[in-house]
Amino acid sequence: EVNMSEVITLFRLNILLLLKDKVSLVWSLLLPTIMLFINSKEITSINNLSYWWIYIVFNSFIYGVGVFALQEKDSGALSIIFSIKWIPKQFFFGLLLTQILYSLFCLALFNIIPVVMFNFNYIELMFFSLLAILITIPVAFVGYNITYFKNLYASTISSICNILVFLCFIIINVRTPFNFINPFLIIGNELGNFMDGKINLIYIIISLLLIVISLPSIIYFKPLSNESR
Repeated sequence: EVNMSEVITLFRLNILLLLKDKVSLVWSLLLPTIMLFINSKEITSINNLSYWWIYIVFNSFIYGVGVFALQEKDSGALSIIFSIKWIPKQFFFGLLLTQILYSLFCLALFNIIPVVMFNFNYIELMFFSLLAILITIPVAFVGYNITYFKNLYASTISSICNILVFLCFIIINVRTPFNFINPFLIIGNELGNFMDGKINLIYIIISLLLIVISLPSIIYFKPLSNESR
């Protein structure tokens, strides 16, 4: 059972931390904006924006949920919080709720650019942006699994994520076998299908399975730092 009042309290705390971090907001929007300008000639419909939306939401969930939790573990701050009250589930859902709102805010800013560039309908863009957030939620659960393994440090994971995320995004339009497992391409294509009114039951089932498989990392989350203090 999850105490929603505790989730909301953690959510408010996370929002306050986010408001102080202006650099993350810039980096969340900078690369997709640059890539949008570079590939502007290939944007012929709203569906083409699906990969940009997925990139923004994917980053939000990976860094704002899994990597952030690992950073908090490494800092030792969670040991104090969890010693007062054991709240592993509330902690996760507080992070998830924060990143859903953060993703929505980033998308609201980003969508202004295609409205100006391509004269798209802003309300329609925001509707499909909400859909992008919804179908990417399993990424937050899967990404949280990094907290379940011992001897993993946030600095190392963050560096690896930076490299992989950047490569995955820039090779979307490149013919390479790696794109068969490229999360941006896979989720972006599924978003395109949903936008066309096509519901892929296999994707929904796999998403639910990934969430279920990831539940132990939430329930048995250990706040103790890997560093000896």
